[in-house]
Amino acid sequence: MLTLNLIPFIIIFSCFCIGFYFIGKGYKALRNDKASEKWPTVTGRIVTCSEKEYQYSSLIKAEYTYIVNDQIYRCNTIAYGYNGSSCRKYARKIMEVLNKAEGVQVRYNPTNPKEATLSHGDTVSIKRTIWGGISWVSFLFGALLPSLLGDNNAAILSKMIIS
Repeated sequence: MLTLNLIPFIIIFSCFCIGFYFIGKGYKALRNDKASEKWPTVTGRIVTCSEKEYQYSSLIKAEYTYIVNDQIYRCNTIAYGYNGSSCRKYARKIMEVLNKAEGVQVRYNPTNPKEATLSHGDTVSIKRTIWGGISWVSFLFGALLPSLLGDNNAAILSKMIIS
């Protein structure tokens, strides 16, 4: 049975983990994005492309095939870190271009050809993910800092002169 003193620690620790998860997720996307700049390219074909609409954003889902060393691969990464756009106009433009394309340049990982992407270059989504995680951790640290520095009531009491 968890004691009441341990429950706040678990909640705070979980909140920090959420922030560090997003920092790690963004860093991994950034690392993959930078690596994909140097990957070889082949011509691929769009199999499906659709838009998933949310209340304030749109996400383009695309699936494509490509051939490397006589092996057919199927992938759905448009760009590392891409997680939609709050500007539906640009999201629809991506969908429109992909749906009209007869072929697309696919960047594939030469050591793991089933890993591929259609685009590269720092996306706003990667930066938003990293900065969101950093902001969350900073907020939590700032909110907890007074508790971490300790209770100064004892210091105040020790310097009071009471008659």
